[in-house]
Amino acid sequence: MATIKKRLSTSYTIQTINSTDTVTLDTSQVRITGNLDVLGQTTYIESTTTQVKDPVMQLNQGETGAGVTAGTAGIEIDRGSSQDVQLIWNETFKRWQISDQYAVYSNISATTGSFYPTLGADPAPLISGNLNLQSYALWSNTSPVLYMNGNLSISTTSVAPGAVANNVVVYASTVSGGGSGLYTRTSSGANELATKSAAIKYSIIFG
Repeated sequence: MATIKKRLSTSYTIQTINSTDTVTLDTSQVRITGNLDVLGQTTYIESTTTQVKDPVMQLNQGETGAGVTAGTAGIEIDRGSSQDVQLIWNETFKRWQISDQYAVYSNISATTGSFYPTLGADPAPLISGNLNLQSYALWSNTSPVLYMNGNLSISTTSVAPGAVANNVVVYASTVSGGGSGLYTRTSSGANELATKSAAIKYSIIFG
């Protein structure tokens, strides 16, 4: 049977003499039948299993501005000596984002009110920043043509890329006799694409 040691008719405060001292409840279980308000700056929970009955957890509580005025709000995973990862709401882009092990953030939602699990499910994906393929290829298994509504800039390289079986590799390097600086690489070697003026010059010389 539970034992009630004392009934209080007013508020009751336990206060240590020194602000750095600690009050410890050394028991197997502490049960609070009322609300619990933690007014300190940091809350540490060292339990190995944490269960929350509330189906919706609210973060950034007390926000008074229009949106997340801190810029982002979400959940961060501590990965020890490796880069931490996050699931956040980005107020600047108005998007849910996830980060990878390189601290690169990707949008979960493509357009306002639309959430897609993959880019393949999005009929018109939008990218709000640079696209880093991380050494992967950009290709289509249904169309032999890659369309671009704008200019294509290719960085020059001093080392010709290796040949790729059943493919012609196009790359940019030092301008040579062809006058274009654009090269093709096949299993037989590298060749510079000729400009119109270079082609006319060669036709006059060797014609």
